[in-house]
Amino acid sequence: MLTADLLRTTIRKGEIRPTWIDTTRPQWLTRAEELCAIYERGLHERRCDIEEQMDDLLADDRSHMVSKGFAKLLDDRAVWETASPLEPSELRRMVFERAATCHPISATPDNTRTWRGTVLQEVARETGMTVEAIEQAFYADLKDEQRMVAYKPMAPRDLLDRYNLALAQGVLLRAREMRLHVAVSRPQKLRQLFRWLKFHQLMHRAKRVSTSRWDIVIDGPMSLFSQGQRYGVLMAQFLPAILLLDQWAIEADIQWPNHDHTLQFRLTPDDGLRTHLTEKGVWVSQEDKVLYERINAGSEWTASRDAEIMDLGGQDVVVPDLVLTRNRDQKKAFVEIVGFWRAAWLERRAAVLRQHAPENLIVCISRRLAAGNKGEGFAEDWIDYAEVIPLARILAQAEKIAR
Repeated sequence: MLTADLLRTTIRKGEIRPTWIDTTRPQWLTRAEELCAIYERGLHERRCDIEEQMDDLLADDRSHMVSKGFAKLLDDRAVWETASPLEPSELRRMVFERAATCHPISATPDNTRTWRGTVLQEVARETGMTVEAIEQAFYADLKDEQRMVAYKPMAPRDLLDRYNLALAQGVLLRAREMRLHVAVSRPQKLRQLFRWLKFHQLMHRAKRVSTSRWDIVIDGPMSLFSQGQRYGVLMAQFLPAILLLDQWAIEADIQWPNHDHTLQFRLTPDDGLRTHLTEKGVWVSQEDKVLYERINAGSEWTASRDAEIMDLGGQDVVVPDLVLTRNRDQKKAFVEIVGFWRAAWLERRAAVLRQHAPENLIVCISRRLAAGNKGEGFAEDWIDYAEVIPLARILAQAEKIAR
């Protein structure tokens, strides 16, 4: 993800547009190749050494914002750790306390003062470390001294595509609302889209406008009172899933810094963005995964994820996360796990479900994903939880309502 200072946009007549790069230009491919090479050679190196190499490379770069954007995306793929056999703060304490007993200290051997090396040698004997290891670990917890312990390589051409995608994602981090218009002919692909929405825990409502066309309204991070940053990242991460579709269009209201009015952001396949995702499947939430495994581990029920999209009177849809089938009679109950929510959204959702949801639907809602004032949105028969969905309550309610 790009930080705000690395976003390149233009604003004209109330519309905001990312400043895309032309991914066919040799200039950008060359720079991507150079930066990818630095990171691929950087395993076990200190962060400051890698940054020094980049500074040398970009010293005369007139397009430094683009290059720094490339570097930020590569850095996100690296894992940095403090490399020290002993906690650096504890090591510093030991050295400073020993030095205090030998004051004054000399940086070089001196007959009148204690040599610095003598202090380090004494600490080395106490810790079992070498003097060289102590020197390297002394400030190893500083960001510049961290070492790269893992890195997931990226092809230079893929980096160019990921950069343009990151520009669009950076704009969506400031969205108040996003409207997604899609045309999907295959039911499997439509279910996949809704599963991506559920996986990213986005507050949304959907309406079918024709046999294959859908309008989906998604609340943006700038509409929330709390957890906006976390929610914004999830919305941005949802964008690559949209690009898997053939026909789609995005309209978003953007609250941009230093602008009194919201700006319009539009995105279509004509913008040429490319996704790094595949259509092989969709990750499920941790709550879904745990509940699925516990139900299938020995209860009187079998859980599956093959639910159909259920229309809610043309006002919204529900795509259950799980279908529970009672083994003795094959009766079913459906489970929906709500992601992020706020009071106004939840109250509207509850009203639509009361009118149009099937009687055998179980709704589970997480207290920790409340994004703002919790209000009075809970329905009496909903199951609320903190971290783990209570299996006993799920099965007890399923027994009552299975059809």
